[in-house]
Amino acid sequence: MHPQPSKQPPLLPNHNLKTFRIHTSTQISTRTTAILTHLHPTPPNAGAGAGAKPVIVCLTAPAKAASKLITIAEIAKRELKGKGLECFQYCALGSEVVEVPREGLGRGKGGLRREGRVPGQGWKRGGEVGEEEEEEEAEEEEAFETMDAVAVKGPGGLKKRKVPVLTVWLARGVVRELKGMYG
Repeated sequence: MHPQPSKQPPLLPNHNLKTFRIHTSTQISTRTTAILTHLHPTPPNAGAGAGAKPVIVCLTAPAKAASKLITIAEIAKRELKGKGLECFQYCALGSEVVEVPREGLGRGKGGLRREGRVPGQGWKRGGEVGEEEEEEEAEEEEAFETMDAVAVKGPGGLKKRKVPVLTVWLARGVVRELKGMYG
C-alpha cells in the first residue's frame, strides 16, 4: 500500500523540497513561473556551486483543482523541454479529511420534501402540501418526535468527508525515493 501523498515522503536531506498547494483560484501563469524559477538551473556565478541540493517541486491539489494542477505541470515540463532540459514527474493519488456543511434536514435531492409524496405523482416541492395531507401530517407529528436540528448537525453543522488529493512531484533528475514509491 502506498503512503498518503499529503504526508510528504521521507526524502533524504540532500533534496530541497518546494511545496505548492494548487486551488481553483490559483493563476496558472504565476504558479508556472514560480515552479520554473525553482526547476531552472542557476547560473554558475549565482553562488550555488556544486554542493547545491537538487530541487524537487511538489504540487498538491484537491479534486476540484486537479485539472489546473495537471495544466501547470504540463506547461512547466513543456517549457523545460523547450530549453533542452530533462524533467521527471512522479504522481500519487491520496485523500485528506475535510469538513463540509451538512445539507438541510427533511429534504431529498433538489429540495424535495420526503413526506410530501403523493402516490403515482412522485415528490412535491417543499410547501406544496394539500389540506388533506396537512391533517395527516398533524396526526403523524403527534406520533413522532423530531430531533433538535442542532443535536443532529453537531457543532457548527459540519460533517467530515474524505476528498481525493492529487500530488505531482517534478524534478530535474531521477529521485529514487519517489521512483520506488510511485513509479
